[in-house]
Amino acid sequence: NQDSIKLLARRGAELNAVTKSDNRATFGGKMTALHYAAQEGHAANILALIEAGADTKLKTEKGYTALDYLVEAKEDKKINDANYEFISQILS
Repeated sequence: NQDSIKLLARRGAELNAVTKSDNRATFGGKMTALHYAAQEGHAANILALIEAGADTKLKTEKGYTALDYLVEAKEDKKINDANYEFISQILS
């Protein structure tokens, strides 16, 4: 949750750490916490990561950004329209 993200960031956690390479995954490996939060449509976590300094432009191994995941979350109805519009502007 966002409180944990803020705490970890204050303690020096690497916000842009990436997962291992995995070509079998739909979007590929090399995903960050921001990619995962966007994939699930967790608006508060997305904002907390961005405020803490997460890089919004990093791409997965197959070239997908957090914005790409957010679009998918919207299509899957994991995020409401208002949050989607607000966060997609930040990620663009």
